[in-house]
Amino acid sequence: MWRSHLPAVQPHYAVKANNDREMLRWLAESGSSFDCASIREMRDVFRAGAAPADIIYAQPCKTAADVREANGFGVPNTVVDSPEEVDKLREGQWSGGALIRLMVPDAGSAQPFSRKFGAPIDWVPDILRELRAARIRHVGWSFHVGSVCGDPQQFARAIELCAQASEAPHANPEIVDIGGGFVPAEESFAAAAAVIRQSMRLFPSTTRWFGEPGRFFAAPTVEAEIRVIGKKRRVDGVGWRYTVDESVYGIFSNIPFDGQRPEFRLMAHDAASRPCVPATLFGRTCDSADCLVEDTVLPELYVGDTLHVKMMGAYTIVTASEFNGFPKPLCIYKA
Repeated sequence: MWRSHLPAVQPHYAVKANNDREMLRWLAESGSSFDCASIREMRDVFRAGAAPADIIYAQPCKTAADVREANGFGVPNTVVDSPEEVDKLREGQWSGGALIRLMVPDAGSAQPFSRKFGAPIDWVPDILRELRAARIRHVGWSFHVGSVCGDPQQFARAIELCAQASEAPHANPEIVDIGGGFVPAEESFAAAAAVIRQSMRLFPSTTRWFGEPGRFFAAPTVEAEIRVIGKKRRVDGVGWRYTVDESVYGIFSNIPFDGQRPEFRLMAHDAASRPCVPATLFGRTCDSADCLVEDTVLPELYVGDTLHVKMMGAYTIVTASEFNGFPKPLCIYKA
């Protein structure tokens, strides 16, 4: 899908979405580059077969010590979003290039980022001045329209803002990084890509285009199978309360942290013939807040049943803990 709709944009997979080593290896072998936010993530992608040139250090706020280590690896470009952040590049003796991350409209996205990251356009002259004083080359712009962006025009508005910023004195944009926010569904991705391709005309044909898909690549790669380990009647009406052998503190961390609503499918030969009844699914920890879904309708379940859940690759394994002593699940890889 990416190569079909955005062939001119080099994907830099956002490792934060899922840092599974096998998946990183698959991505490296497929020609993806990588968006790394930490030294640990850089080491992870090196082990997966990537080279320093394949990385953008896209963390807008970092320590001077980490800047120094990334510079020692030979990572070519990083990101800043304030004049103060340039001071850390200077202190860390950064010798690569710097993209300025702009604050762009992100209302309506599932997780807006502008509250924490991004420089208002009127900061651009100050940041450029600081980069020149530190003798760090300005190489372009970056932005992020927010996670799970539902409005393709957000990308158009963001690229227009990058073009506006390029009018500042001493701006030398060779790269425009369009960030992430893409949903791994053909129709919505094609709509966003069409807007992006149209907006790319605002820049010279020599411009290099980067993207930072995380969820887009990661989410479809993992499917989960969980078992029902407990069943008891509801106290407030018809239906059942079930306990499963996973948790919102485990791989279902995508529920509280990422706002996801997984869909559960019963894997049983008689699933179609079972009565559908009100159900609540709880996780296995001793915490009443450990609820996967409340007041849904499912075929009646029994202890030992298996539930299948798709789209479990993004912000699940990577954010899972072993709270209450329950281990992370076994991963089975299928080529």
